[in-house]
Amino acid sequence: MQMIHHQEQHLKQSISTFFFVMLQLFLNIVIKVVVVGTICGAAFVLTRFLYDSYRLRKFRGPISLPVIGSCWDPGFAELYKHLQILVKRHGKIFQMFSFTRPILVITDPQLVRRILSDHKTFYKGEDYTKYFGFTFGKGLITANGEDHRKGRALLGKYFIRSSVAPFADAVNRIVKHAILEKLDSQLLSIQDRENGFDFNMEEFFAVLALRCFSKFACDYDTSIDPKYEKAICHIVSKGAYGVGLLMMFQLPLWNCIPAVKSVVNANEIIEDFYAKILAHRQQALADGHKFDDMLYAMLSDPTLSDEDRMGHFRTAICAGHDTTAYFMSYCVYLLAKNPEMQQQLYDYLLDKLGDKATITADDTAQLNFLQRVMMESLRLYPIVPNLTRECSVDTHIKDSNFNLTIPKHTTLMFPIFAMNRDPDTWEDPTVFKPSRFENKASSDFTSAKDGYFPFGYGCRICIGNTLAQMEASIILVHLIRAYKFSAVPGFHPKIRGGVSLTTTNGICVHLTPR
Repeated sequence: MQMIHHQEQHLKQSISTFFFVMLQLFLNIVIKVVVVGTICGAAFVLTRFLYDSYRLRKFRGPISLPVIGSCWDPGFAELYKHLQILVKRHGKIFQMFSFTRPILVITDPQLVRRILSDHKTFYKGEDYTKYFGFTFGKGLITANGEDHRKGRALLGKYFIRSSVAPFADAVNRIVKHAILEKLDSQLLSIQDRENGFDFNMEEFFAVLALRCFSKFACDYDTSIDPKYEKAICHIVSKGAYGVGLLMMFQLPLWNCIPAVKSVVNANEIIEDFYAKILAHRQQALADGHKFDDMLYAMLSDPTLSDEDRMGHFRTAICAGHDTTAYFMSYCVYLLAKNPEMQQQLYDYLLDKLGDKATITADDTAQLNFLQRVMMESLRLYPIVPNLTRECSVDTHIKDSNFNLTIPKHTTLMFPIFAMNRDPDTWEDPTVFKPSRFENKASSDFTSAKDGYFPFGYGCRICIGNTLAQMEASIILVHLIRAYKFSAVPGFHPKIRGGVSLTTTNGICVHLTPR
């Protein structure tokens, strides 16, 4: 029995020793694989960094390191201000690395205009197909070539002036109701009404712009569910910031990344919103109503899949209200910071319109001073602060001002925020001075020779720019006639980089009834 017991013990020890040896062997293999993989990965990253650095060697730029690129500099935490500093240091064309991503930054107005005009050579690259595609699906923003032409042909007729102008009546009704609901009610809730109250205009304009665009594009009234429309506004703004981070740093689309989560959440809310609108439209059709709007065009086109329709809707609802909301918010903020200019505008509007209740599209076209105020607001706070393109072939550009070659597959960035504050182009670039546009105003808010294109340029110009201008004009007229704006002591918008020029603390002003 002792011998058997001894043999069993020996067998157990042998088995334990075997498994221990095998575990050691396995761990050794894993460690070697990890080490080799790390070395190979590091070698690949270093090789790619050296290759990209060599490709862009003829361009100046900040010091870049493997893996972290130019982001070792803490100034990148405030990207837009830092880009202005880099322009001063390295000129209007320079290269930098956003971590492992090489970027050629261009701020020269003439060159930017030339590149944006050539959509075949310089197309919307991975920023749009991958990251915007993840956010917006297959919409006008992400489309290239024939897909973009088809999308624009399908929806473009609803955004021309003759289609937009009749919508002015609805904008008037919506803004009056919003002022009564959001602002006048707030005024009635306080005792000292003559001294007014502080208010976050970003939230007000976000809701107002969503109501306007939903009515215009889908004949849908979001005010029937105030909590839901507020949630849409919040999640869209958060998602815009998230996709901006993903694009800038070329982050992977993993659900564990907070920026990805914010985009996914935004998509879920928007898809639910789309389902509500579809149900509303189906009921309206069943009741015998007829429509001719953007939603009708999408639903009537048999060549569009459900995914295509969802992509167009997501693009329209995000780009159609978030950008307009921030545009008007910054405009009011600047008027609050410049009371003399605000008074001039108020007197001008009274002289031109008096107390006219319904502002028409023709009225807005004649309000030249208001147009200059809006253009100057968009110069100081461009709602889309960056544009990017990718070069499809090695491209040599030579004229009296340039002699350079842009390598194939180079990512180009046009920092609109920095261009609009360039002292070589704009006198007193940080000063709010609408008069600078006195001889530059155009119907599409473009001053191309100055590199000023707040709604884009060329065939990719924003399809909704006419609607945005008319809508903002009507809203601002009613608001300026109803309330005086004053700066809130100590408040400054904390701008964060994203697809839109959003903030972390809203845009607050003090409102006093006139």
